[in-house]
Amino acid sequence: ETARQLAARLPIRIDSSTLLDRVTVEGPALAYRYRIDRRVAELPAGTPDRLDAHTRQSACAGEDVQQTIALGGVQIYRWVDRDEAPISEVRIDRC
Repeated sequence: ETARQLAARLPIRIDSSTLLDRVTVEGPALAYRYRIDRRVAELPAGTPDRLDAHTRQSACAGEDVQQTIALGGVQIYRWVDRDEAPISEVRIDRC
């Protein structure tokens, strides 16, 4: 239901260079895909590690994510560059 509701509003601009462009259901997981308007090679060193740390902190602070995990669910956050090359993927299945 969450994926359906979000998909109806996509794409959603997150900031000046990031767009949430896809939300899908993958088994017990709700997967969010973000597109960054730069190429992987143009991103600052350490970007994947920063995305991972920030995502885990933000997601686990949310009561809805904690409830999803308690019920056996998972949230996946993926980032791709403007050419669809993968940047990072974070799987939240525990906090």
